[in-house]
Amino acid sequence: VEEHKLWFNPTTGEPAGMDPINIANAYDEMEMMPGVISYWNKALENFDTVDPGVFSGNLFKVLRAYKSENRLADAVHYLEKSIEKLPAEYVLPTTYTLAKFSLVNKVSTKKGKKALKYCRDNYLENRFFTLNDLDELEKM
Repeated sequence: VEEHKLWFNPTTGEPAGMDPINIANAYDEMEMMPGVISYWNKALENFDTVDPGVFSGNLFKVLRAYKSENRLADAVHYLEKSIEKLPAEYVLPTTYTLAKFSLVNKVSTKKGKKALKYCRDNYLENRFFTLNDLDELEKM
């Protein structure tokens, strides 16, 4: 995977090699899931070099990788760490993602139910989920 680019990091303004999300996306295209997971973890470790919108918008890819490697609990843990790092505007949709992933896959369900409660208690109309979506998850 090529790790160099000819532009500046949009977050820091510094010249940079390929950021971890773009490298992870290349591994995703090749369906090399251990590489996807590795570079998503690097993105989390070096979060200041990653655009939060790009991170949030591509989060499903690391979940797919963890799922394909049968590492569901690690995926939930990854989401928890992501929520700690993401700016406030991304917390509610990412918490919903944690609730849905946990409850649908029946893994770390206590954490999923806690995330679901957070979503209900802090609900704001958004493009990611509705109150009906929360109702459906509560039935699980």
